Amino acid sequence: MRRLLLEFEERTTIGTSLRVRGDARRLMPELELGLYRIVQEALHNVDRHAAARHVAVGLAFAAGVRVNVRDDGVGFPGPMLAAGSGLGLLGMQERASLLGARLVVRSSVGRGTTVRVTVPAPEGQPRSLQVGPSSP
Repeated sequence: MRRLLLEFEERTTIGTSLRVRGDARRLMPELELGLYRIVQEALHNVDRHAAARHVAVGLAFAAGVRVNVRDDGVGFPGPMLAAGSGLGLLGMQERASLLGARLVVRSSVGRGTTVRVTVPAPEGQPRSLQVGPSSP
């Protein structure tokens, strides 16, 4: 994520920040890749549509994993979300679904957009997401 944000800053004029909470750990490769691609698409949308000055990415590790991408851009009206407009949003939703995750997008005109992906811990296996040493 750090590299993705650094490259995003270098390519755009948008500042970034990353906040990691909890005990950072490696995840199953397909989960790592899926979350990475969702964040990548969210950043792509920020660059193309948000007119943002800053985007903050948060990773929270507990029994499951939560990822937030929040920008300070122009936002968009709720009916766009309900209509499912935008292939990027649909792609993020599809990826989240394949991961067994929940994707929520909140946006309001003039107040920016937040994309949140929550991956619950598998039942009865709260640490099964962990597969290797920590290196966020």
